[in-house]
Amino acid sequence: MSLTESSREVVKDLARLRMEGEAYEAHELYDLPSRMEHNPWIADGRDGDKDYIEARQESAPERYDSVDRYVNVTHNILADGDLVAIKSHVFTNAEDAGRLFVDIWRLEGGKIAEHWDVIQPIEKEGANPRSVGCGVGTTYESAKAAGKTYLNPTCGDPDQSADSEANRKLVLESMEAHGALENSEIGRVIADGNFVLVHRRVSNEADPIGVARVDLFKVTDGQITDQWDVVQKIPEFSVSGRSMVVGPLEEGRHQGEPYSLIDN
Repeated sequence: MSLTESSREVVKDLARLRMEGEAYEAHELYDLPSRMEHNPWIADGRDGDKDYIEARQESAPERYDSVDRYVNVTHNILADGDLVAIKSHVFTNAEDAGRLFVDIWRLEGGKIAEHWDVIQPIEKEGANPRSVGCGVGTTYESAKAAGKTYLNPTCGDPDQSADSEANRKLVLESMEAHGALENSEIGRVIADGNFVLVHRRVSNEADPIGVARVDLFKVTDGQITDQWDVVQKIPEFSVSGRSMVVGPLEEGRHQGEPYSLIDN
């Protein structure tokens, strides 16, 4: 089995565990004890995610159910060498419009060594339902009814007959031609068949810390036919002291606790 395919088996199981409300069990099974964390609210290590989520739920139970009651819709599952990613829509309770998530993990020996994510709240009004998970599970109730989307991601499985490297090159050249890579630091690119994911930081003089963003492209017959993006403002703090995308902690940020346990 190739590295990409062995990584794919891990990320598919991660998607299953998260959808079945066993996120903490996923950490126990797959996280290295020394897991490096880039989410600004979460500390390094196997228990960082659990500690934050439980503290947040305790501080605002009206907004956050226990993690085993979250509703999760899987949009995409991607693998490329030792990098894997899941794009999903997560609801923390029945009143939540949900958040778009892109989680990216770097694996070592089939275990999670490093994690990045980009999280964007969904606006209750005005969101394009097609862009949110290809129109499937866009509300809490419809997400519950969508069933086991980790088995059939709502935006489709990667076409393994497509040329990943050609599509990686096509997407990056297109982004450059359209000026999308100006004021941008690319952290990583995941190319899996007909899907290409670009994880980057975008900043400028007016916003020197900038935003973390993921752009996900679908390529069909040498043409980009679909694009999705998930964007998150980079906060001034980082519990782990790590950047959100690439390199050392971004200038203007500090290592420390969040101002509030209530995130976006």
